[in-house]
This record gives sequence, structure tokens and C-alpha cells, in this order.
Amino acid sequence: MQHRFDYNTKVQLKEKRLSAGLVSDRFPRIHSMIIHISHYDKRMVEPLFMERTINVFPASYAYFDIACHTRECEGSFNLLPVISGMVNARRESAKGKLECPGNSTVPAGHACITYEISIEYKDPK
Repeated sequence: MQHRFDYNTKVQLKEKRLSAGLVSDRFPRIHSMIIHISHYDKRMVEPLFMERTINVFPASYAYFDIACHTRECEGSFNLLPVISGMVNARRESAKGKLECPGNSTVPAGHACITYEISIEYKDPK
């Protein structure tokens, strides 16, 4: 049963990525983007801390919904509004923090991410 669940989850994720489209279609002015994420889980005796760097190119999927790393949680951190706002304002960098909305078994705010996004545009200002 676990294998079937994992397979269905992977299929759903692939469908979400495909429906999001490519960065080149959704954000044609972007040449490249780097997203640094630090993930914290506050509920653990020794708080969980993970770092991740995502390199985004025009051929990448425009799917910026980062899953919460807490096993029981089905929440996620959506960076799309942040990235859209940056592109609309033509900002080259942004930093911030998002908290996990949680779900029925895990309270909201149990985990958070801090992010740092750098965007390089195709055409100069």
C-alpha cells in the first residue's frame, strides 16, 4: 500500500508541475534565479534544520510550492506570490520568512522557512 501511495503522490506532483508551465512561458524576462531555503521544525527536541539551494532556469517548471519536511504534515510553502511580486517590481533580490499552515494533525506554525531569492533578468534595466 505504501508503494501505491508514493506512486500516486509522485504522479500528482508531476501533474502540478506540468500545469504550472515553464518559467520561460510564465516569466519570460527571467534569465536565471537562485532560491536559498532554510527549513526549521520547531517541535523537535533538537530543532530540525535543513538548507537547500534551487537553481531555476527558463526551461525549469514554474512550480514554486515547497513541501513541508515534517513527516505528518501535508502543508507547503508557496513562493509563487513572492516571485511574481519580484518580477512585477523588477526586484533582483528578496529575503523573507514563511510559516507552515499545518493540517489536522500538525498545528500551524510548527515549521517555517527563511528564503533568499536572487533573480537575473534577460534585458538590462
